[in-house]
Amino acid sequence: MSKINDFCLIGSLKVLIAASSDRILRVFAIEVKTEESKSEVGDIGDVQLVLKGKLLKKSDSRSLQVFFDIKRSLLLVLSTDNKLEIFKVLGSHKQEPILKKLVKNEKKASVKRTHSEAMDS
Repeated sequence: MSKINDFCLIGSLKVLIAASSDRILRVFAIEVKTEESKSEVGDIGDVQLVLKGKLLKKSDSRSLQVFFDIKRSLLLVLSTDNKLEIFKVLGSHKQEPILKKLVKNEKKASVKRTHSEAMDS
C-alpha cells in the first residue's frame, strides 16, 4: 500500500476514503465494536476500518487533496497535475431505486428477446 496523502470521512455513510501516491482511492467502512460483536478481540467501543473497495483515478499523479461535498454528494480529488476528478457518491437510500430500475430494464430486455425468438421460430 502506498503512502496516504489525504483522507476524507463521510460520516453519514460511515466511510473513510484514503488517497495515496498511486492512482487508487481506497474505501474503508468504519465499524464500531458493539455488545453483539464482543466475541472478537478488542474492547466495546473500539473503532475498526475494513477495506470495502477501491476507486481508480484517471490521473496517474498522486492525490493532493480529497473533499466531500455533503450538499451535492460529490467526492472531489485534486492531483499534483492540477486535475480535479469528481465522483458521485450514492447513499444506501439512493441505491434501491437504481437497482429496481436496472432489474426492470433487464426484465423488459428479456421479454423483447423471448418475443423476437418466438417470431423467428
